[in-house]
Amino acid sequence: MTKNIIRFLILILLLILPQTYGYGKDEAPVKVKLVVQIVVDQLRADQLDKYSANLSEGGFNYLKKNGRYFGNTKISYARSATGPGHASIATGSVPAYHGIVNNDWYDRISKKKVYCAEYGGVISPLNLIGSTLSDEIYISQAGNAKIFGVSQKDRGAVFLAGHFGKAFWMDDDSIKFITSAYYYDKAPDFLNKFNDEIKFDNFSGYSWKPLYDPEKYVNYADKRQTEKFGLARFEKQSEPSAILNSPLGDSLTFELAKFIIMENRLGKGGHTDYISISFSSTDKIGHYFGNSSIEFEDQIYRLDKLIAGLIDFLDKYAGMNNVLITLTADHGAKDSFVPSNGNKNSTPERRRSGNLKSLCNDYVKDKLNVDFDAVEEIIMPNIYLNEDAIKNNGLKVEDVEILLKEYLRNKNGIYDVYTSSEIERNNLLLNMISSRVINSYCHKRSGNLYIVFEPEIPGGGNFYNRSEHGTPWNYDVSIPLFFCGPGIVSGGYDGEVYIEDIAVTLANYLGLKLPSAASGKVIKFAR
Repeated sequence: MTKNIIRFLILILLLILPQTYGYGKDEAPVKVKLVVQIVVDQLRADQLDKYSANLSEGGFNYLKKNGRYFGNTKISYARSATGPGHASIATGSVPAYHGIVNNDWYDRISKKKVYCAEYGGVISPLNLIGSTLSDEIYISQAGNAKIFGVSQKDRGAVFLAGHFGKAFWMDDDSIKFITSAYYYDKAPDFLNKFNDEIKFDNFSGYSWKPLYDPEKYVNYADKRQTEKFGLARFEKQSEPSAILNSPLGDSLTFELAKFIIMENRLGKGGHTDYISISFSSTDKIGHYFGNSSIEFEDQIYRLDKLIAGLIDFLDKYAGMNNVLITLTADHGAKDSFVPSNGNKNSTPERRRSGNLKSLCNDYVKDKLNVDFDAVEEIIMPNIYLNEDAIKNNGLKVEDVEILLKEYLRNKNGIYDVYTSSEIERNNLLLNMISSRVINSYCHKRSGNLYIVFEPEIPGGGNFYNRSEHGTPWNYDVSIPLFFCGPGIVSGGYDGEVYIEDIAVTLANYLGLKLPSAASGKVIKFAR
């Protein structure tokens, strides 16, 4: 099946799927020339307050003073990771509906791990269920809208660009931007033109020094923090793996976004065009240096200046009265790495999923007197059972789920374990955590058991990261949210809103039908 046929079928499907909500009729939709959707990978809402003294007037503060700010925005599902976050922002939905349950999941049919942004060996949005905001912009204008997504990470670009846009991301080895065969038969001329200026030799001498005097930093403790700052902590400072754990990735993403806008004349063709910009450096720096480091703090200040530069560019290019900007994050993160929450025995099983798999299989064999492996795969926090083997041995899958649930939930460091049978039969005591687990559950892609670790125990894939995310606890699910555009009255709102409300609210603002799997609600603006 050719690429064009696939896109035609997607278009038909998106046009006929029923809509969850209609947009409000009390306010007329706003016509803008360009929608700019910004996502910061790993940014907690309270961190903007923590570092406010050193923020510029033209970045986050511009959006706060000239737009609407929602500082109590929450992720309403359990797996707070990059793939699910960008998919939820794009679709106005949660993993239970859009299907991006994790960055990776296990496919029981192919017996292989699936990467969220890869389908048939090609980077694309085809794992995403339902339409996106950018799809609805495209459809509403009979395919005349220009749609782009840019990020250092492929999954940060493809979901926001949707099924009909064009996505670009960075090849970490070359520090150049690439795309895939889903979008182009060959790289477009404007991308080649941009990449011609991005030669690795240009960055082999890249240096990252503190932007301000060290004493100005909230996280500053003593001068030892700046004796080996940033890239100086890497043995090979000029390697791409070191350089991209710095603010440089965001700077290049910013430059490509501006280049795409100008080269493709976004907002100049009489239609509403769209570009998403997902900044990844905050996540990389947070993982490597920790959220309480002065490197992370310095990154926030540099990102603030990039956003200020983007706003200044957009004002000169199109006029801010013609541009709608929204900014949010895909997830938060812990402040610092706390390995065991005071429980000495809590980390070994979390650290090695292979050991956990063996422990679970041995436990089932011992308790049920069987000789097969009941656990087929573990991709944290999901445990996938070998359902065929369980049934072929005369057992019930639900009974094995319950057996392992009781075994695991009593271990140090584990808060609770949730089974697919409980979720599908609506047999859970609803609370803050269980509700988020339910919203993360998609039958075809989720495991039979979902593990939630206790607060402060890492929920991501790398035990040795200094700051982690991936859990349903408050530090991971708290994100900032800004809307800034024509007719939006400035001010803040302390009430709780949710990540799935973003696309729904933007669709309402623009007068579009909602993305097809949307589950969020419209956030009302005073205009």
